[in-house]
Amino acid sequence: MLRVTSLEPLDGYKLRITFSDGVVTEADFSDDLRGPLAEPLRDPAYFRQARVDVEARTVVWPNGLDPDPYVLHGDYPPAAPSALRVRPLDGHREQAESPPRRSPRTGRRRRAVL
Repeated sequence: MLRVTSLEPLDGYKLRITFSDGVVTEADFSDDLRGPLAEPLRDPAYFRQARVDVEARTVVWPNGLDPDPYVLHGDYPPAAPSALRVRPLDGHREQAESPPRRSPRTGRRRRAVL
């Protein structure tokens, strides 16, 4: 099962994320900080409090926001109206061409809303 193993906050509202399969992505939340859960992340100091939650297997913030690791991995596009941008970093696997429709983590349809 895919999981986030480490993360590094970058300039702006970006994270460099490493996964259990060795893939490294850069997730840009710059245009996606809307809504009650995402509002605190507009504060750069708060955004940098992101950490890896071993139990959830993904990135989490103190307020409980925890984006789907498969979206952060680049396997699925974020659900509308999310504007999250994820790109694989050089030397790592590209986005899967035809991902499954349901989340292995929850068994529900994919959505990554912030």
